[in-house]
Amino acid sequence: MTTTTIAVGQIHCGGCENTIRTALSRLDGVHTVQPSQRTNQVRVCYDGAVVGEADLRTTLSELGFEPTD
Repeated sequence: MTTTTIAVGQIHCGGCENTIRTALSRLDGVHTVQPSQRTNQVRVCYDGAVVGEADLRTTLSELGFEPTD
């Protein structure tokens, strides 16, 4: 199990958090998603043998939430 935190500058509200949580949770291998508008970060716990951090970042970008780090 791998946990990573990705900085995302455009998390403005609870709706943004829900959008991120739903989309990332649908990826195979993702176990938990914790987006935070307060910190503008997304913490994800996932199985690195199934999905990679690049996949998480791509999904965020496709949603319009560009990773900032």
